[in-house]
Amino acid sequence: MKRKDALNAIMVYTAKGQHMEAMRIYTENRVSFAAFKAAQKRGYAYREAHPDEFEEESNELFGEF
Repeated sequence: MKRKDALNAIMVYTAKGQHMEAMRIYTENRVSFAAFKAAQKRGYAYREAHPDEFEEESNELFGEF
């Protein structure tokens, strides 16, 4: 995966709330931590600007009680 593609994927996964996937892309592609944080900020900004595009995050690790 090219660096630009990896950073875009990190942004998308962060916007979707899938932080584990964003971290996986970061570690597999060995981008700098500064670039990772910048992509995360873009993802958070996108999510904030388009709140109706995203469903509420579910807690997949623990399920519903």
